[in-house]
Amino acid sequence: MKKKFVLPSLFVLNAFLVGMTPKTSKAGCVSTTNNPNKDSVSYSLNPDSSYWLPQSCNQDFVKMFAKSMDSVKQHNETKDSVSYTISWHGGAWVKYTSNDGSGFIRTGGSRTWRNMNPGALRPGDFSKKYGACGSAGGFAVFPSEEQGMKALIALLQSDKYVNLTIGAAIYKYAPPYDKNNTSAYQNKLARMTGLSLRKKINQLTSDELDRVAYAIKEIEGWWSGKNETFEAYQVLAKNQTKYADILKLQRQYSM
Repeated sequence: MKKKFVLPSLFVLNAFLVGMTPKTSKAGCVSTTNNPNKDSVSYSLNPDSSYWLPQSCNQDFVKMFAKSMDSVKQHNETKDSVSYTISWHGGAWVKYTSNDGSGFIRTGGSRTWRNMNPGALRPGDFSKKYGACGSAGGFAVFPSEEQGMKALIALLQSDKYVNLTIGAAIYKYAPPYDKNNTSAYQNKLARMTGLSLRKKINQLTSDELDRVAYAIKEIEGWWSGKNETFEAYQVLAKNQTKYADILKLQRQYSM
């Protein structure tokens, strides 16, 4: 499940991230003396200071974000419902960033794993129709491995493949002119699935279709690398100060 933060003063944080400073007191934080609801306190995020929050506000800052972190357990949603912005660099990593600044980065592993694209589908209208949220390294990127697998199965059931035999479908899927060893691909899939290459896609049961899709996933090359998540408060902290300092303060002011 994808965790999403609901911050008490998200508009303030967003304003800061785009270079805007909300109007507050010169001291850098709004006093809570006259505000009985401490959770609603807002902070001045001054981009001109080396440390964007005065020392006097650190305790309130840490408590506010600790409270936001606790609220995550009550605000879950599936990855499929999140819109990610995709960034990538060569074969090194793919970064998934959601609208609230949280997300995850995949490093190492195979291209299909980094892109959460088990079928190595190319970017285009079809992959977009079935949930692709971007592209990296010449291949579509999906918001979850489950969504990538659904897209692969949908492709096999599309008009381009559904009336073909398994052998013909693989020839179309991984043709020799695209630098594939198509014959080896077909034979390996037959061994892995236990299915005849002469059987048509439209004759496959749901279980058999899944077996074909998962065989394609393995043959295309799927191995895991490192998956590191980052949350909105981490992004904010890293933009202006050392994240280690935030963790130190959090331990210091923990309830």
